[in-house]
Amino acid sequence: FSSFSLTLLLVFCICSSGLNTLYQGELELNKLLKLVLTEGERNSGLSQLRDVILTNLAEQLQKNRFGSEDDDHYRLNDELLHYVLKTVVRESCLVITKCQTVARDDFQKLLSTVPVVSPCLRYLMAVQNHLLSNTILIRPDESDDSDSSLQGETMKVQELQSSILSLATKILVGCDEVLETLQQVTTALINSDISDRETRLKGLEQVTKATMLGHLLPVLLTSLMHPTLQTLTLADALMPQLVQLVLYTSQVSMASLLEIFYYV
Repeated sequence: FSSFSLTLLLVFCICSSGLNTLYQGELELNKLLKLVLTEGERNSGLSQLRDVILTNLAEQLQKNRFGSEDDDHYRLNDELLHYVLKTVVRESCLVITKCQTVARDDFQKLLSTVPVVSPCLRYLMAVQNHLLSNTILIRPDESDDSDSSLQGETMKVQELQSSILSLATKILVGCDEVLETLQQVTTALINSDISDRETRLKGLEQVTKATMLGHLLPVLLTSLMHPTLQTLTLADALMPQLVQLVLYTSQVSMASLLEIFYYV
């Protein structure tokens, strides 16, 4: 191993043992996370470090699915979460675009590697599942029906709803961008004259399920139907993104129908 590789391996081990032990201050930890999230695409070492950190955080969130005092250590702030989402959107758009641009052999290799969830997407899934589980499955303390207890439960639900609104807005905006790419690729494939067009269109569906459209969107939309999340605040705030989502989905569906009619 080179000295850099050994140093990187040491950092990996430290990350696996616990970031909060090494970086006890929130400011120091956020600086490290911002570095690996913003520079990871340009530096393979940092991208590997980013993946290890996000995988570790996702595992901790999954272990503490129903909430604990350590949640804040595992949930990134809005700025860092935005960087994670940008990476997930870029990954999703890239793999969808490959269905149109890569050679036939490379396309078959692509199909054989999905679905593989990237560390960034896995972390977003963990955050979403964590928030939704805590909100939907929250149970009042039946042994304490005092006003202060009820008020505390109400405040907890409202806090979770606010966190879900922030995350859902980001995810829906990202899904709109991925759906736009999907619509463009679908249309381009339908209008092309390549010999394996039908195979690529079928493969495109498989690949899409492995992106944030398949892993994040169905769970989010289903959970928003739960009574706890059926509030005017959520509905009003998410309506623009949901309308755009329906438009892009309709365009992709229409393109697929035209392809079916073409073969009939």
